[in-house]
Amino acid sequence: MNCTKNPLTLNEQLEKLKSRGLTINDHNKAKYYLSNISYYRLRAYTYPFQDNSDPNHPFLVDISFEDIINIYVFDRHLRLIIFNIIEKIEVAIRTKIIYYYSLIYGSHWYENPIHFKDHQNFNKNINKLYEEIKLLLNLN
Repeated sequence: MNCTKNPLTLNEQLEKLKSRGLTINDHNKAKYYLSNISYYRLRAYTYPFQDNSDPNHPFLVDISFEDIINIYVFDRHLRLIIFNIIEKIEVAIRTKIIYYYSLIYGSHWYENPIHFKDHQNFNKNINKLYEEIKLLLNLN
């Protein structure tokens, strides 16, 4: 792949966004966000508001850098809420599997390859797990 685009300074990135029609009310604050989030990460949030068939990607609506940041922050909060819920569901399901398997097959059911789909790699995988645990215990 041959890349022809040169890296842009934060000021050049802001100028590019302004030339495309994005309103930037606070230049310093926008530079701060670009230096911590990145131009290309924010691109995903500007994409729906631009004519992406045009190589210059002009903005089609009146929108500000602050609006884009607000969408980014909303998405970040939503992602954290969803991950929190997914984590709770995952822990609950794993707990139920462990609980019922332990009652039926004993406390060390996970050491028996019969309970796993990939019988051939079971010994290799369980031995690798024990090696990793041993390494962790030696580090502490």
